[in-house]
Amino acid sequence: MDDPFLIDKMRNEKEGILLWALEGLHRLIQNNYQFTISERTAANLKEAMEQGNNILGFLKSEGYFEIRQGAKCKSTDFYKVYERWCLDNLEKPLAASTFIHHLKDNQKSLGIVYDDKCIGTNRGFHNVDVDLFLPIDVPSPWD
Repeated sequence: MDDPFLIDKMRNEKEGILLWALEGLHRLIQNNYQFTISERTAANLKEAMEQGNNILGFLKSEGYFEIRQGAKCKSTDFYKVYERWCLDNLEKPLAASTFIHHLKDNQKSLGIVYDDKCIGTNRGFHNVDVDLFLPIDVPSPWD
C-alpha cells in the first residue's frame, strides 16, 4: 500500500538517512569498493542460476557419468547422456552448443579437458567416463 505521507516522514528523518548513507559509503571504501554478499544472497543467487541452467543439476547428478582420470568421452556421447538425464528428470535439454560451451568454460573447475581430437578425429573430453549401461540413443520427446 502506498503511503501518501512518505515524503513528509522521510523529510523528518533526512539527517538520519544522510548519516546512514555516509556509514555505508565508509564501509564500501574500507572494503575497496566491493559490496559484501551475504550467505543468504549467495545461496539465492546459486539457486536462481541452477533453476535457469539445468546443466548444473546434471553435473551434480550421479550414475550418468563419472569424472575419472584417463577416461575419454566424445562430446556427442556426453550430450546424449545429458539428454537422457533431462528425460529422466522432466527437464528440457539446452542446445548441444550451449552444453558444450558450458563444459568448455568450466573445464578447469570440473576437472575435465576439452580436446578437438580427443578420440580419433572426434571432439570430446578427457577425464569423463559416461555410463555405457544407460541407453544413449534415446529419442527426444522435444523434437
